[in-house]
Amino acid sequence: MSIIENLTSDRANWMSRLSDSLSLRDLSIPGTHDSGTECVAKGIAHCQNHSILKQLEEGVRFLDVRLKKDGGTLKVVHGIVDCKIDFKKVLEWCLNFLETNPRETILMCVKNDGDANIAQLFLDHVNDSKYKSLFLQTNKVPTLGDARGKIVFFRRFNSGDIEDYKEFGINWIVGWKDNTVFDINTDQGDKFTVEDCYNESNTNKKLDVVKKTLGKSLNDSARMFVTFCSIASGYGRLINTPYRYAWGGGTVDPAVNPKVYEYIAYRGYNKRFGIVIADFYNDEGADNYLVDSIIRSNFKAPSNDTIEDKGIYQILCKCSLKHIDINGRKKEDNVEAVIWTPYDAESQQFSFEHVDKDTYRIVAVHSGKCLEPTGSKNRDKVVQKAISNSDNQLWLLEEKEEGWLALKSKTSGLYLDVNNGNKHNGNSMVVYEANGTDAQRFNLHRFKVVTNTNNSVNASKAVTVKSK
Repeated sequence: MSIIENLTSDRANWMSRLSDSLSLRDLSIPGTHDSGTECVAKGIAHCQNHSILKQLEEGVRFLDVRLKKDGGTLKVVHGIVDCKIDFKKVLEWCLNFLETNPRETILMCVKNDGDANIAQLFLDHVNDSKYKSLFLQTNKVPTLGDARGKIVFFRRFNSGDIEDYKEFGINWIVGWKDNTVFDINTDQGDKFTVEDCYNESNTNKKLDVVKKTLGKSLNDSARMFVTFCSIASGYGRLINTPYRYAWGGGTVDPAVNPKVYEYIAYRGYNKRFGIVIADFYNDEGADNYLVDSIIRSNFKAPSNDTIEDKGIYQILCKCSLKHIDINGRKKEDNVEAVIWTPYDAESQQFSFEHVDKDTYRIVAVHSGKCLEPTGSKNRDKVVQKAISNSDNQLWLLEEKEEGWLALKSKTSGLYLDVNNGNKHNGNSMVVYEANGTDAQRFNLHRFKVVTNTNNSVNASKAVTVKSK
């Protein structure tokens, strides 16, 4: 078993829990589009809300870096827009991150967004004594073990006749196509499928091609899939910025990132989605659930055999892909359990206290109170109540398809259910007879236990999973 000790802080070292023998081709890897645009003014060229260092600390492992030659400097740019940092700053951030987290790796795609060739100047930066050991010297997709502590370089610029590039960098410049889905097959035998339909302003059509590419990644282990979820603003569409395409606003409906999250989270653990690249990966810093869902897909789901006594979990509802929450974060008895968009709060964390074979009390971390049905009839609500010895507070966990679980009340035999399968925030949790629907299917995201002296449970936000 492999434990991510604290997902909020240990997003920085999630790769360390995976086997050295895995190829990077075997992984689901969160990435950012135009990664260096944090300091760009809000608008059509602004694609990220955090620095590259913070992106890495929050679990991102693929960086899309656009450069322009400016004398002896390589500036980070987005088209004609100066991003107000240079490439040495990017390298400094990467070096600091990998020195702190030596079992991680960074995949870095570099594109020339200027007129002058950058090939020699890029090598001059890479061969600087400070950064010379930072890049993995390879032209093939490596194993994770070989890549740990290094940057794996993907080249999207013309190298000219410079000999060094024959053995350095995975060549994406040959075969890259514009605004479509395409394959790249390198001379070294690596095969890629890339979706980069950046000029599709109809988000329904964009999502169709994104989902199709993600779906193919689940079934074709011979290829590495690269999915750009981003949309460019472009002339004539200036009302809609990259942020709006990602998270909604203006005339955008549906927003892309929540739908990508739903597609990935619905498929649960132990899946392979390739490199998934987004603008504004965490909705202006409010949450990180898109990146978290990509990370979790690399691991196996908790089961009755692996659920830890008093382990702390978030409970994901399959029908809504939202978490069970205690309404309003209140701590009093008889407050309803509801569904809510995932976010970092103790009212969305529950301790599973083992009582008997496959039987648990489910205790809300923020209040120290148990989930309990208010009755034994269909659609009776589920609330929190002070811990007692009542069997009415006991739940049996039944393993279902692909890591999903059902939770059955011991006293009534009714199942925990999202009322009517409605997906809106604040919808009640109820009990209902078995119906086999997604409203009665749940996934557990495990957290580390810390017990207070007042007998309530505190959490340090972590996930426990099985590595492949």
